[in-house]
Amino acid sequence: MLSPNLISWKWSDGDVIFRAGQTTDVVFLPDNGVLALFARAGVKSLAVGAVGKEGMLDAAAVVLDTRPRFDVVALTPGSGHQIEMGPFRELAESSQALQKSLLAIAATMQAVIASTAVANGHGSIEQRLARWILMCQDRVGDVFRISHRVLAEALGSRRPGVTVALHALEGDGLIRSRRLEIEVRDRRGLEMAAGAFYDGAEAASAHPRQAGSEVTSHVQS
Repeated sequence: MLSPNLISWKWSDGDVIFRAGQTTDVVFLPDNGVLALFARAGVKSLAVGAVGKEGMLDAAAVVLDTRPRFDVVALTPGSGHQIEMGPFRELAESSQALQKSLLAIAATMQAVIASTAVANGHGSIEQRLARWILMCQDRVGDVFRISHRVLAEALGSRRPGVTVALHALEGDGLIRSRRLEIEVRDRRGLEMAAGAFYDGAEAASAHPRQAGSEVTSHVQS
């Protein structure tokens, strides 16, 4: 159903996909990689959620016909597909399976944004860093490219603080950190390091983009 309208799409870490309030006529469907949603207040910004192979951008723009509410920046390199907003809306109006997927994606994103708000307000930098590494692993795998600069932006922290936190996790044997790469070595240990701030919503374990089998078979083809 979607395949005739899909266009291949690739990005590098640090790429800005779009800005909040920017008119977009394209729907983005990541197949791998991690995109972070940033909320901004003046010159201040903080990552409030993540999107990978489980989701799409921007569900709200499709369903509510609104402009995106967040900046979207690539945390890791990745690839996926794009489809023009018009054809996608027409397909959504005619397909209950696609409507079901859109609602599931929106619900999952709401849960991730809520849990991120709690982590940002109450978690230590080590806990929040462990949480983001787990979120990346869920979407990319055990080894992924990511820079300290991009991580610092996502955490709303200074780069030296993120480097110190990475060294602490590495010293505990949970990860291996290189300049532009992180390897997860102890998943269970990372979950313990993140504590209650990683509770399953972040893992997107329901894979909402697969809520409708009619949609899944074509998106993954």
